[in-house]
Amino acid sequence: MDFKNVEKIVDNTLLKQTATWADIKNFVLKSLPYHFRSLVIPPFAIEKVIHSSLSKNIPCFSPPLLGSLLDILRLP
Repeated sequence: MDFKNVEKIVDNTLLKQTATWADIKNFVLKSLPYHFRSLVIPPFAIEKVIHSSLSKNIPCFSPPLLGSLLDILRLP
């Protein structure tokens, strides 16, 4: 196995339960250059990160199930 590109097969996870939006944004921005397989962030921030990423033309994928859950959980 070539360990030079190990980040492409691992997840990068933000485990801090009290993470603020600034913490999450910093985590995402620092992680992007490494092209991790996925970034795992607190559920309350997923929609905001997706919208922020797309507005800056940063590729972002969320599973179809997640999109459906966001639609269901969206507040009126």
